[in-house]
This record gives sequence, C-alpha cells and structure tokens, in this order.
Amino acid sequence: MISVIVPIYNAEEFLKRCIESIQNQTLKGLEIILVDDGSSDSSAHLCDIAAEQDVRIKVIHQLNQGVSAARNAGLDCATGDYVMFVDSDDWIEPTLCQTLLDAASQADLVIGGYKEVYLDKVITHKVKEYRMQFQNSSAYIFEQLYKENLLNCPFSKLYKRNLLIKQRFDQDVKLGEDFLFNLAYFTKCKSISVVETSAYAYNMLNENSATKKFREDDFYQVISLYHKGKTFVDQYIHSNSLLYALQRQLCLNGINLLQLLFYSERTYAQKKKLAMEILSNPTFSYICQNTYGFPMKYKIP
Repeated sequence: MISVIVPIYNAEEFLKRCIESIQNQTLKGLEIILVDDGSSDSSAHLCDIAAEQDVRIKVIHQLNQGVSAARNAGLDCATGDYVMFVDSDDWIEPTLCQTLLDAASQADLVIGGYKEVYLDKVITHKVKEYRMQFQNSSAYIFEQLYKENLLNCPFSKLYKRNLLIKQRFDQDVKLGEDFLFNLAYFTKCKSISVVETSAYAYNMLNENSATKKFREDDFYQVISLYHKGKTFVDQYIHSNSLLYALQRQLCLNGINLLQLLFYSERTYAQKKKLAMEILSNPTFSYICQNTYGFPMKYKIP
C-alpha cells in the first residue's frame, strides 16, 4: 500500500482536482492523508467532505506551521509500505502510482519525472529508465537527475516507510528543505529505480504559490544548501560535473535573490547593505568567478 501525503494550505481553488486525481488512480491500495495546515479558506471543509465520501482518506487539522510540519504530520500517521507526496495545487495522472510501484521491486527509492503546466505551454522533466546501485556507477544518472530538477523535489517519488523511520523534514529550513530531505534519504539507499514518466503535473498557474519575497535568511540557507550538497557529492558521487552544477545553481540563486532584494520595498541604504553582504560572501564570490553561460543577461538596477 502507498500512503499519499498532501500538505494543504488555502488551496480551495485547486484542491478538489488534486484529491480526485489521487482517488482515480488505477492502483486502489492507497491511504490518502490530507493535512490541513491551518487553512483560512474552505480547504478544511473540502477535506472533511472528501473523507466522508472515501474511506481511504484521513484528514489531519493543525495550526498553521508550514509545509514541512504538514508533511511531517502526514509521515507520523502513515501506515503504508511506501510514502508519496503530492502538493495540493498539483495533480497526478491515473497511472502514476501503479507505474512507480511497478518499479519498486528491490528498490529503496523510485524517482519519476514531472511536467510543469503553464497557461500556454508544458515543460517536461524526466530521465530515461534506469536502475542503479547507489555509490556504484551513479555519477552520470545523478547529474541527469539534478539537471532535470529531480533531486530536489519530493514529489513523483516512492520512499520506503521502513527506511524513513524517524526521518522528517527540517521545519527550521524554509528554502531547500526538500533537497536536504532527499540527501538524507539517498544515504540510506542501496538501490534506486528511475522511471521515465511525467505523469505528475506541477501547477505553474497558481500565482499565490509562485509569489516570493526577499527574506534575509534565504541567502544563508542557499549557502548552507550548497555546502551540504557539495559534502554529499564529495562523499558519495565523486562527480566534477555535478559539483559544477551545484556551483552554477548557487550563483543563479544568488542573482535571483539580488533581484528580489532590489525590487523589494526596502530603502536604498538597506538594499545596498544587504547586497554587499551577499556579494562579499567568500563562498559566493569565489563560486561566481567561474563562467556558467546563463541563458539570459541579468540587469541589476
């Protein structure tokens, strides 16, 4: 059985589609855990209605604590052999659970792809089917997974619950907590299966979800993520290409944060001070000396 955990916060516009997409899976052996993280809209009510109509659904209501706390609450009550995460504004195609489960034999982790759904286009992220023994000829596939953003996200994956044990998302980390969760789980794996599917739909139409403001702690969390990713690569993967990709992402993240800072409502003096903290950071300034060939030029006002 698969425990499907859905963290929910003010998702009334998309929630019904999300829940129904899980209910309509061809694989019927599901435990559906809806975690209402203190929603102020009708999401909590929609969860309760769904639970009344489907015995597979469990609902948890809690005070708003963030997505990591919601996922952790779901993990605490999950009883399935496998655990899967679906975000409340996303949806999955009917065969996704069965496809991932079919690849789970003798695998500690199954990784599927996804598609970004925009108003006028769809961008697919997936890697060719592959089965590997972790720490054995895994460098190339990890490079491909990182390139397609499949190492960071927790969705479109099957985790073994008996391997997770007490592993949980770090509720003190607000940026990159998914990446840290996956890194910790990778170290427990002996074998990993990659499935060439994009049956998970990542909703890019939710403007509220996409909105992001500059937070001063974000930059230091980005630096911390880089160091932890580098430690993982040095210890387990031994790939210069993957390390280069981590460096490139750090540089890009820093540029994006600078953009958010400059378009924030802070005073000029505040912006200048925070920008200098970022640009003078030893790790960031060293990494940004390389040439990465970004697809566009960034103008800093």
